[in-house]
Amino acid sequence: MKEYGFINDRCFDALFCGTVVISDFHDELHQIFPDEILYYTNESDLHKRFDEIYLNYLAVKARVDSLRDKIRREFSFEARARTFIEGINKFRAQSKTTGEQTSGHAG
Repeated sequence: MKEYGFINDRCFDALFCGTVVISDFHDELHQIFPDEILYYTNESDLHKRFDEIYLNYLAVKARVDSLRDKIRREFSFEARARTFIEGINKFRAQSKTTGEQTSGHAG
């Protein structure tokens, strides 16, 4: 999934539930949650992320907890469905306009 830029939905689910997430670095995910997910690129980084949780749990948890409204607003199934429907409507409107222009030129 990562190879194609897809983000595993479980990241959103876990964050919404207030769970601290450690993930291998994923550019698309980092663009959305730059500070709220603890990223690693190698084994040393992974150990540092565990240390960060152990030493600063309340601060790490507070960053995660601050995401709940953002996830509900932008990444819930309802929000995704709304985006999908808006895309379909936009496509239909463009197709209709293109079809009318084509019809007008042919006539």
